[in-house]
Amino acid sequence: MQLLGDPSDFQRIPIKDLFDFSRTEDWLGSFFHTAIRGLNAEIELYELLDLDAEGINDPEFPQANEILDE
Repeated sequence: MQLLGDPSDFQRIPIKDLFDFSRTEDWLGSFFHTAIRGLNAEIELYELLDLDAEGINDPEFPQANEILDE
């Protein structure tokens, strides 16, 4: 196996020079909101699956049995 370059030819660059960390809070806020949206969608799915469970009467959705019987 042949190396493409001599490791001594490479210059060390501090990570702070490679990335702009001044907007870290914006990125974290965006990530947080995306994660919350995903969790809310998952909760909605579980609620829909619970409506289909046998023997469960949901007082917030009394029409569930009629819809499930169709």
